[in-house]
Amino acid sequence: MNKNNFKYFLSVGLILTFSVVFANKTPPLPGGPVPVGLPIDGGIFYLIMAALALGFYSITKKK
Repeated sequence: MNKNNFKYFLSVGLILTFSVVFANKTPPLPGGPVPVGLPIDGGIFYLIMAALALGFYSITKKK
């Protein structure tokens, strides 16, 4: 199997795997409390770190 076929097979396999995983999620039960505002979870940390890294890169890159 050459490199291009392997990349194609791997990408199709990952797409199918993620599709099956996300399709099997159970929906939340209705009637729960209504959330107020935006939820702050662990993803905000990665967003801030990515923004700082991009800002540092753009300031220090040589023209």
